Amino acid sequence: MKSNMPPNLYFEILFRAFPFLLAGIAFYVFLWFKQWIKVWDISENRLSKILFVYKILIIFFSLPWLIFTILGPINSSVNPPQWFKLGILYPAYIWHLTNISLFLILVPTGIILSAFWVYRKISKHRVDQGKRKWLRKSAITMSGLLLPFHALSVYSSEYTHVINKVLVKIDNLPENLKGMKIVQISDLHFGPFMDSNRFSVFSKEINLLKPDMIVLTGDLINSSPSMIKEMMKAFTNINYPPAGIYACLGNHEYFTGTKVVINSLNKLNINVLVDDVKKISYREKEFYIMGVDYPMKSAFNWDKREIIKTHLSNTLSKVENRELPKILLAHHPDTFYESKEQNIDLTLSGHTHGGQIVLGNDPKSQISLGQIGFKYVKGLYTNDNKHLYVNSGLGHWLPMRFNCPPEITQIVLQ
Repeated sequence: MKSNMPPNLYFEILFRAFPFLLAGIAFYVFLWFKQWIKVWDISENRLSKILFVYKILIIFFSLPWLIFTILGPINSSVNPPQWFKLGILYPAYIWHLTNISLFLILVPTGIILSAFWVYRKISKHRVDQGKRKWLRKSAITMSGLLLPFHALSVYSSEYTHVINKVLVKIDNLPENLKGMKIVQISDLHFGPFMDSNRFSVFSKEINLLKPDMIVLTGDLINSSPSMIKEMMKAFTNINYPPAGIYACLGNHEYFTGTKVVINSLNKLNINVLVDDVKKISYREKEFYIMGVDYPMKSAFNWDKREIIKTHLSNTLSKVENRELPKILLAHHPDTFYESKEQNIDLTLSGHTHGGQIVLGNDPKSQISLGQIGFKYVKGLYTNDNKHLYVNSGLGHWLPMRFNCPPEITQIVLQ
């Protein structure tokens, strides 16, 4: 089933409805909490005070967000001061993330308990009150463990990042281009969690890497055109590399407005490739840098692979010499399904944020949220000597990372 609803309308509906969803989740968890807390044999007076404080926390963490999301303009963004983010905004995220995690656990738990209740009614089986009491105390302990986990993942998204250096062997790469350094950054999401001050740390490190070329693989702005000036201010601190700076569009560029983003980047001499190619002459040799549009025919792309194939076909039609090395910028990593079949040597993508929550240290056996919807989630993938690198992103629209820090990638061609 396909939908013809414009992507921006989908985004607005989801944006406006999200606070109500969070409020419903918080209320659901509160109902469970009322049952859990009783097993601790607390006096009625103290229990009443605890529940009152709980209700105040729900209002404190939900009401401002509810008002702004419902009444605020969809295309604006607030870039709060650091003290507000650290003292109020991030605790609110920790609160809501804990509620969501508990909700995902409690819904199936509720279904199972309901089934047991029906079974007991039918079989007249007596309930073990001691076991029930132990389970409820365990639920409160679980909540206590989730809070510090979410606190760690939220604050680590602000204070950690890595520079990953990757060697990529391209079969037909001329000798002159071997050792060429490409710095990839992706998913900056200029908005509440990324501004020019924070990006200044990254720009200094990018300059120290002395790249031959810089590529930006989409989602530069989170959703608001008001953050474009902040993005342009941030990018002026990057030393312009000898082989240029190139970018492709991500899905959030459509939420922002593609024309204003492209025009702003062009003013900085950043080439935005939308189903387009550039033949680069560098070190007396030539290669192609290519960029495909984001496959956003609708918000829910049931035919995404076909859309990707069309974009890639449009782009390749502009390549005059297929024997030259080809580097493709494609925000969505699923593009690699098609680009490897079209003999594109290196595809550079983002979009997944590396999964954001990653469990395990072995890249081959890691478990992450990104695996729910993506085969290619994070790092380097090789198939028949064709390569894909998925960058974990420097920013995020949700400040939550665990074992997946923001990333600058330095790719060295071999």
